[in-house]
Amino acid sequence: MGRQFINRKKEEVNTMEISSMQKLFEARGIGVSTPLVGAIIASGGGTTAEIYMAGARDGWIPGVNIKVLISTHEDAGCIEKAKLYGVRAIVVARKKYKTQREFNRAIRRVLHRYGIELVYLAGCNFEIFSIARKYITNNHPAPKDTDGGKGMHQRYAHEHVLARIMDEIKRYPGRIENVWRTRVDHHEAISRRPWERGMDIGDPLTTIWVDIPPYIISQLMKNVFSLQEAAERLQQHVMKYEYMQIISSAISDAERVRDAKLYGIKLGGFQ
Repeated sequence: MGRQFINRKKEEVNTMEISSMQKLFEARGIGVSTPLVGAIIASGGGTTAEIYMAGARDGWIPGVNIKVLISTHEDAGCIEKAKLYGVRAIVVARKKYKTQREFNRAIRRVLHRYGIELVYLAGCNFEIFSIARKYITNNHPAPKDTDGGKGMHQRYAHEHVLARIMDEIKRYPGRIENVWRTRVDHHEAISRRPWERGMDIGDPLTTIWVDIPPYIISQLMKNVFSLQEAAERLQQHVMKYEYMQIISSAISDAERVRDAKLYGIKLGGFQ
């Protein structure tokens, strides 16, 4: 009985906190002008997608209804995560389409069918083309200008970061004592310049700098860790910063779309 009472009290506190946050957002004009219909495109287990879905459901991403999750792989874990949150899961498997353009046409059909306005990429491993009236954003777990592009996902982006640091230390050994940093880049997933194509080319929106734990660098330079092992440790360290960034960035993305609609601002894809 005591444990049940404690659990019930925790639920009441959580409900109060969410309600208070919603009221604070509303009082400051955040998420109140126009409700938006959102979607997530994911390729993996759904750990990032889950934060978007929970945030929208619990009022931490105000005024956004996550209606659809598109999985680019069959049997990906994100599909089950979507079911837990009552979000419709649709598979658009890249391997079923001969070309990237055909794959993107299928994505576009789904987004149009459900009236999606705002798209969050959450661990999506494939390039998504610009779509009219769809604003698409992405989190990249490393500096996208030096460690972005095709193939730079999961631990591979972190391997690229560490390889750059190793190269600099080998050329300048005294710099091993530096405070080495990486960052999480939240950015538009598509360019505002129609002649540009590729992954991680959209304009930056928000950035979180992350200090790399010194032991990762020292053990890597001493060959105690392989590059893969060091990258896996860095990935786990950076991931918590990426998760924290998701909520604030998602709120900003939604407000950006509302302002674009209100003031006629041209955003990538949102014309």
